[in-house]
Amino acid sequence: MKFFDKVRFKMWMQEKDNKSANTASNYAYAIDKISAHYSKETGQLINFYKTEDFEFIKGVARDYSVDGKFSSFGYENHGASRNAIATFAEFAMAISSGQYEAEKENVFPLPRVTNKLTNENKFPLNTILYGSPGTGKTYETIRKAIEIIDAPFLDFNPKRDELKNHFDHFLADGKIAFTTFHQSFSYEDFIEGIRANAVNGLIEYKVEDGVFKKIATDASLQTKSNFDEVYDALCNEIGESGLVLKTLTHSRPFDVKISNMGNLSVIPQTGNGNAMSITKENLRKFLFEDKGIEWIIYAKSIKNYIESKYSFRKSEEKSNYVLIIDEINRGNIANIFGELITLIEPSKRAGAPEALSVTLPYSKEQFSVPDNLYIIGTMNTADRSLALMDTALRRRFHFIEMMPQPELLAGIDVEGVNIERLLTRMNARITALYDREHTLGHAFFMPLRDEPTLMKLREVFERQILPLLQEYFFEDWNKIRLVVGKDLVIEEAVDTDLFDDLVDGMVNPKTYRLNLTALDRAETYIRIYAKGNA
Repeated sequence: MKFFDKVRFKMWMQEKDNKSANTASNYAYAIDKISAHYSKETGQLINFYKTEDFEFIKGVARDYSVDGKFSSFGYENHGASRNAIATFAEFAMAISSGQYEAEKENVFPLPRVTNKLTNENKFPLNTILYGSPGTGKTYETIRKAIEIIDAPFLDFNPKRDELKNHFDHFLADGKIAFTTFHQSFSYEDFIEGIRANAVNGLIEYKVEDGVFKKIATDASLQTKSNFDEVYDALCNEIGESGLVLKTLTHSRPFDVKISNMGNLSVIPQTGNGNAMSITKENLRKFLFEDKGIEWIIYAKSIKNYIESKYSFRKSEEKSNYVLIIDEINRGNIANIFGELITLIEPSKRAGAPEALSVTLPYSKEQFSVPDNLYIIGTMNTADRSLALMDTALRRRFHFIEMMPQPELLAGIDVEGVNIERLLTRMNARITALYDREHTLGHAFFMPLRDEPTLMKLREVFERQILPLLQEYFFEDWNKIRLVVGKDLVIEEAVDTDLFDDLVDGMVNPKTYRLNLTALDRAETYIRIYAKGNA
């Protein structure tokens, strides 16, 4: 049996095909999308990670090539889909031919979960996910935040609840912060401001950090070592009371003193008593780089002592931090970000060649934005047009469009109602009557995957779809009727005897009413997408 699973595919790409971790992850995800597309187009349910037939995979790769019958889909995302399936075919050939021992688990150990930052992470530092309601923006922020902080976790194909639990862990740990912008959200909430607090019956004014400054500070502080503070404390201890340590191997005592140059002098209590110098910089080099230095047997004892007594810590390997800003377009960007709008640019982050810092107005502290803090915003295009976004924000963020994906609903059947076709038809009508930014997202219908009942479908329409359409079209019932069909919105003529006289401008007066009882019939939904019945 051949194993063409996702974990092995990603590891093969990195080990044998020299792909970056990010590219490998994208290609592996693209294979899932190709599986769904191929299944839909051919009617043959396929999961390429469960396939054992290498020749079949080669044929599929040809179908998605430049001249293949699915070339248009293969060209999506600048050819990423086509490249992904071609690479997957190479991977399958390597396993099938025995060039790569994929069947041995020790060749492909499961990735170790870590939250350390690697140089292969190439995510944009500032990203905004935008799209119409129900397109999965919130779900994607959770997945993307975990991918930024702990990418190997996704290799285990976690379920939704497992993904959320992992997200909540990082949220509690402070590596992820979440906030929502609104009309009253201010600089003081986001960066820092003066707060009034009652202390023993008296009003006390204190500068408090906002959500952005808190997580930026946490992301910065983790990279600092306390070596200088520990070394100063050690020197003070030696100057006041002297220090005697023992070698770790043979427990031979030696005195530690401070030289005139501020370095450590080591004097063994046995032997000739000659002093041996360990400079501050050599000790730093030994502690940080773990390299051998002169008089290393004494340096090891000193290291052991300061780690136990002074809690010495090295500069930690950077961990990524993520700030999620929901509804980022609803706040006043100029007021909220203030002077920091420039500092979030990648080239202005701390450590960059053009790094900038500012003096904050309340605390008077110097502040810069670390390069391991990622900002992910979400934006509902139905709430506010992308064209109205603050120009300063648009220039500094990488925008990712998230549109409805009806294909994710493939295979969901509710008493004969094809949910994928239903959403596709309604969105086509909304686009024609309004625009693509006010379409309906697939997430509204995802609960039907676990509960494919007419009662659940009615609930989706009654509580989410119909109210949203009323908001979109400002209760223009004629257009709503065009979207959902004649069964749901019934047109009625106004009683001509209602008025004594003709009303100006009222010609053939009509009124509309919702027929909610129609939601209980499968035919109502089928008529929406069945040709000639809408």
